[in-house]
Amino acid sequence: MNFLLTNYEYPPVGGGGGTAAAHLARELVHLGHKAVVLTAAWGPYRGLRTESGVLVYRLPAGRKRPDRSNLLEMVRFLLAGAMSLRSLLREQDIQAHLAFFSFPGGPLGLWGWYLEKVPYVVSLRGGDVPGTEPQLAFLHQVLRPLRHRIFALSRAVVANSFGLKEMSEAVDPFPVKVIPNGVDCDFFCPAKGNKDSRGVARLLFVGRFQPQKNLFFLLQQVSCLRSLSPRPFELHLVGDGPQGEALRREAARLGLGDVVKWHGWLTDKREMRRLYQSAHVLLNPSLYEGLPNVVLEAMACGLPVVASKVVGNTELVAHQKTGFLFSLQQPEEFREFLKTLLENPGLAEFMGKMGRERVCQLFSWKKAAMEYSRLFD
Repeated sequence: MNFLLTNYEYPPVGGGGGTAAAHLARELVHLGHKAVVLTAAWGPYRGLRTESGVLVYRLPAGRKRPDRSNLLEMVRFLLAGAMSLRSLLREQDIQAHLAFFSFPGGPLGLWGWYLEKVPYVVSLRGGDVPGTEPQLAFLHQVLRPLRHRIFALSRAVVANSFGLKEMSEAVDPFPVKVIPNGVDCDFFCPAKGNKDSRGVARLLFVGRFQPQKNLFFLLQQVSCLRSLSPRPFELHLVGDGPQGEALRREAARLGLGDVVKWHGWLTDKREMRRLYQSAHVLLNPSLYEGLPNVVLEAMACGLPVVASKVVGNTELVAHQKTGFLFSLQQPEEFREFLKTLLENPGLAEFMGKMGRERVCQLFSWKKAAMEYSRLFD
């Protein structure tokens, strides 16, 4: 079958949604399908090229940064995609269309159905579901009629977690299937040999520097923990985004200049794996999630996780078995759980091993690709 995957971001551009699209495209190829990706251009990544067996069309959409995209850039991508979609569907003989995000991917799925009757599936990823981001409430309300039309004519609506499914079904009268994200447990694996479990602990956060990720909370709690933990630690922050400069100022104000290590936006998977392998704990204090790839990758590398008790995180982290889940309304839980792991490296190592067993058993990109392909049978 010939698949088109539409996503306004695709590696090395974007976050978890783009990463998921790349893994699914490659797995579809491995399963014997043809995979074509329609995405937005950025910097040197533009035009048509084959990447890991996947044909990638990168359309000009005025995207300025790899780590973030604004509403205008999404609209530009939508318009550029709409103008080129008919010829792409015909030239590549597309038989199945996987549209990421209800917007901007969803309208292109609908447009492809109108143009060439290509069946499409909508893949919900998090912020495109009403209720996840309060600041988008008005936009979601305005787009509701279009969203309902998109869902009504789709072959299926898919979420990557049961929590996201429940949120979508609570506001839109359409059933949602669940196909979780996967993780490459052969690539993301613990380092050979034992870590230094008594020296300076390395705490790790990976993600966009945006309100969803709750990073001001993280800095404040880490500042409080300095006086409580007998073990010294560093906080390694990987990523960038609209809050980057403000976060650096806040870290300086809290006196964390010698504690916080800024790694910027990393596109090299091997470098990212090295950071997972050298860390002792992954931190994910998000206000909401879909099914975070970062948590999956960290657990595959043998890291215990301290995460907020929100949709997405709760389906990955087994509380008190592979890490800890804390309530956002009780920040003292975050400090206490993290302090427990810092003081008990043996417990942290055991939880990390249990976490790797859990994700390698339950989450596979091959399985996800097979489930998506079955929706078009």
